[in-house]
Amino acid sequence: MIPEPDAAAPTAAIAAASSPAWEVWDDERLLDVRMCDLGLRIRGSFVEPFLRQVRRELRQRGILLRPHFWLSDEWFCPDGIAGVAIPFYLAHPRLTRLEQAQMLEVEGGTPDWCLRILRHEVGHALENAFGLRRRKRRIQLFGRSSEKYPEDYAPRPYSKSFVVHLEAGYAQIREGAGAVDLAEVTELDSSLLALLLAWLREARRLGRGLQFAHLPPGLETIARVYGVVDLLPSAPH
Repeated sequence: MIPEPDAAAPTAAIAAASSPAWEVWDDERLLDVRMCDLGLRIRGSFVEPFLRQVRRELRQRGILLRPHFWLSDEWFCPDGIAGVAIPFYLAHPRLTRLEQAQMLEVEGGTPDWCLRILRHEVGHALENAFGLRRRKRRIQLFGRSSEKYPEDYAPRPYSKSFVVHLEAGYAQIREGAGAVDLAEVTELDSSLLALLLAWLREARRLGRGLQFAHLPPGLETIARVYGVVDLLPSAPH
């Protein structure tokens, strides 16, 4: 738990109070340390000001919810819980660098990105706290939460029928989608290739497999030029 935003938090003093021994270790040695042995806390970390901001935004809008936050291995809001898990690597700059080295990106590692994810996850916490999933209007708009999420889907990033608060495709991957159908893709360039590789990194981070069905021949050509064609797993048609 973190204190209310109006409580003075001596962030600089806390950050300087002690430096963990593992701060100067190399990546291989640091990877052997269990998360629970890192001695991390949210107070004084990069993410703390954004947690305060989100709580302040809720109060300013008259929403009577004070979500709690804790450190875990990734971003998520457990079903039925009015709180959000924060990736542990955001609690210390050394762990942020390790995450970048291992995953090639730091999810939520910039102020804008961190706030976007926080607001998204707090939205789930709000649903849990007030039972919004059971409301008739919510069911009409989004369907029943009890329905199983599809394992395959075709991305439609320009459709206004889907939530695009997070990067295209990330939400589906986190919910367990294992294949992406590219049959409807008519225009492609290196940007599409970069997007697919980003989805693969996210799936790998979550320990899940991801395949691409109906890869356009032109995309395979671009992938060969960049030397990454073997990184695009094809799903059976």
